[in-house]
Amino acid sequence: MIYKDTNEIGWKCYVARHKLGETMQQFSKRFNVDTSAIGKWERGNAHPNRKHYKQIEEIFEMVRGV
Repeated sequence: MIYKDTNEIGWKCYVARHKLGETMQQFSKRFNVDTSAIGKWERGNAHPNRKHYKQIEEIFEMVRGV
């Protein structure tokens, strides 16, 4: 379960991935990280580094209106 209020970047990651229709494995390739990292980000168990955070923000903004 993703909670927007407690983990905003995880929520954005989840929404962006689903709007793109990508699996965790496909989405992880965008960031060159292990698939498990995406799940951890989405659940709030870990946070992306600054570079990945910025990429997630950019992807989220791109797909937000889709």
